Amino acid sequence: MKKTEISRRDFLRGMAAGAVSVAGMGMLTACGEKAASTPVAEGAAEAAGIYTPGTYTASAQGMGTVTMTATFDANNITAIDLDVSGETPDYGQKAKDELIKQLMDAQSPEIDGVAGATITTDAAKKCLKDCIAQAKGEASAPAADAGASAVVATEGSFVCTDILPEDVAASAVVMDEITEF
Repeated sequence: MKKTEISRRDFLRGMAAGAVSVAGMGMLTACGEKAASTPVAEGAAEAAGIYTPGTYTASAQGMGTVTMTATFDANNITAIDLDVSGETPDYGQKAKDELIKQLMDAQSPEIDGVAGATITTDAAKKCLKDCIAQAKGEASAPAADAGASAVVATEGSFVCTDILPEDVAASAVVMDEITEF
């Protein structure tokens, strides 16, 4: 089988096109979910509401531990308190107010988040998802992802803790070492 070489420029162009495609699919999926959740008749509301009113607490791993306390009435999230004291001061801790605003405005964990504080954003989203599950009477998410293990970063390394071994094994992408720059 003949090996085809690809330039770095072509590789990056292909990766950018793929990222745009994936983002577009995500936007279309979000549009579909929004349309599906729109009430059929204006003013039609469930008599009992979608949440059990109360205050619920959840924690998730960010750079440190992120803890959220969310208060619900029958149909809305009415307040969110976010403890990001274990996060990095210049990123995660500074993102607190913006994260709370975005989560309250969206009334869901489906937010853009704060640039530079992706790990803290993801932890806050997990916390709210767990609080919503509790308020709906569903089983809350486990404290740690099943199968995921803690990874310690060493100097000069990149650590991604959300990738499971079975995800890597199922990957169809195989790349050779880049030897020309």
